[in-house]
Amino acid sequence: MINKIIFLIFSFFSISLQFNNLASELRIPASASVASTIIPEDKYEIKDYEESNKQFIFDLCIANAELLFEKFTNDLLEYVVDRTDNHKYNKYKNKSNIKILFFNNEPIGFITYFYGSNMAKACIEFLCIDTKCRAKGNATKLLNYAFEDLILNENDSVTLETYIHNKLALKIYLKAGFKIKRKTSSDIVELEKQLKNFS
Repeated sequence: MINKIIFLIFSFFSISLQFNNLASELRIPASASVASTIIPEDKYEIKDYEESNKQFIFDLCIANAELLFEKFTNDLLEYVVDRTDNHKYNKYKNKSNIKILFFNNEPIGFITYFYGSNMAKACIEFLCIDTKCRAKGNATKLLNYAFEDLILNENDSVTLETYIHNKLALKIYLKAGFKIKRKTSSDIVELEKQLKNFS
């Protein structure tokens, strides 16, 4: 019986030693789980919108039209990538900021937001991530980028609207620190986030 216990203890330490050596060769902590591989941040990049991104945004908007638009039209599609301050749908009368999130040099999502001296509060207009790249913190990357940009440009708060049935978006926004302010219609809610404590 004692011999069996000694053999089991020896086997355990032998396996543990082999794992530590393998972990050292792979440069991962011995305590890390092989399944919990983290994608390096340097594979992600946020860039300004360029004309070459237009079709990607159009395709993403069309695929998610029911979550982005009350009533889908080609005019609205053009508005998403219109950065001027005079589009008929632009109620802010400021130029939009359009940022694209890339992973391995491929676009996977975008965000558009407005701010200006004539606006009481900044506003996030659109946020969309490719279906294959969701639930990986990518929406949060774009939100945090926008928050930092808004703070640098002396904005104290930011608002947005989303559909009540868009549960995933609501979860992301609430986790990011937004608070539900009011219902603007039977199926749309307005949310607001204070930026002064964001870091």
